[in-house]
Amino acid sequence: MNKEDQNKHEEVRIRDVLESLPVLEDLYLRMQAMNIDLVDAYLTDWEHSLLMEYMEKERTPLESAVTVTAFSQMWIFGLYELLRTWRQRALEVYGFAQELRLLDETARATFISEKEQQIKEAMALAGSEVFYWPPFERAAKDDNYVESIRKAVDQSERLFRRIESLRMSLAKHEVPKTKGPFAMAPGYGRIDMTTGSLQWQVVLQENEVDLISRR
Repeated sequence: MNKEDQNKHEEVRIRDVLESLPVLEDLYLRMQAMNIDLVDAYLTDWEHSLLMEYMEKERTPLESAVTVTAFSQMWIFGLYELLRTWRQRALEVYGFAQELRLLDETARATFISEKEQQIKEAMALAGSEVFYWPPFERAAKDDNYVESIRKAVDQSERLFRRIESLRMSLAKHEVPKTKGPFAMAPGYGRIDMTTGSLQWQVVLQENEVDLISRR
């Protein structure tokens, strides 16, 4: 990766974006975000090298392309799982806050206490609720935080659904949101001639096709 490319990549790191999301304060979700970011940095370098090799040879360098394809797919799977987990938790915290708004002061205190106890009992290891409970506690006190959760989930919806459909095609070889149809050439990606990133054609319902690049 040359200096110019490195500077561009460092302008907005995926880790910074992910860690800015409300409810992603959890230590272990942040560890996943760090892993996604680290692999992205390597992949970006490999993609650049792949594109340079392709241009030099004027044909697809098979060994390099296979390696970038393999790591790109695993990266997509990891990113999808992190976003899916985050959205699930964010919606749970948001739903908790919405229910809380409907209660009077006495009922609120009881509802909060019951939710905290429920989370404690759900933990596989005693004491680990310290990583899971804080967003609920904050949502009970801060309406602005609750609104930031709503906005983050809404604004990420379209991107998440595209990643979800790509993951369905790559992992399950199925057309998203359908029963029966097989995906078109699942796992086969072409080199994006602007970045070297892999891009895939994902068939959606009603013969719609989405072209998705890892970048």
